[in-house]
Amino acid sequence: MIDELLQHDERSSREVWDHVRKRGIKISRASVINFLDRLGRMDLASYREESCKGGSRRIYKVIDRTWDDFNNTIIDKILFKLWEIFPDNERIKQAMAK
Repeated sequence: MIDELLQHDERSSREVWDHVRKRGIKISRASVINFLDRLGRMDLASYREESCKGGSRRIYKVIDRTWDDFNNTIIDKILFKLWEIFPDNERIKQAMAK
């Protein structure tokens, strides 16, 4: 799913779902929507509301535009959270210093 968002500037949940299904992966559209919403709550993606037939929809955009940037952001978030939980751990301090 992330690769579809990285390849295109913006995508709706339906477009991401269609892409995943075309790759032969059986997944519900609700699972895709929940995943994209989680990315938004984690500040890994942003979205805007758009009017459409029958109501509105969200158009998602990944904040980091490359796999490396995306992965580094996730690693940074994990390290920071570990540091909050274990502030005196030397190994975490060393990893954050790199």
